[in-house]
Amino acid sequence: MSIRHLAQEIYRLEKEISRLEKVQAAASGQDMQDLSFEISRLKKQRDELKARLESRKEKPRF
Repeated sequence: MSIRHLAQEIYRLEKEISRLEKVQAAASGQDMQDLSFEISRLKKQRDELKARLESRKEKPRF
């Protein structure tokens, strides 16, 4: 996966997380719990992609 594609996917996940957090604020009961689980899953995926992106960046040469 290219750096550009990784960045685009991270951006997409950020938008989806933000949207679900807004929905979660208005939810109650089981819906809130389901949304919380989905948000956690997406954050984990986002964090994994961020780590992959960081590892693909060039390191400065000193």
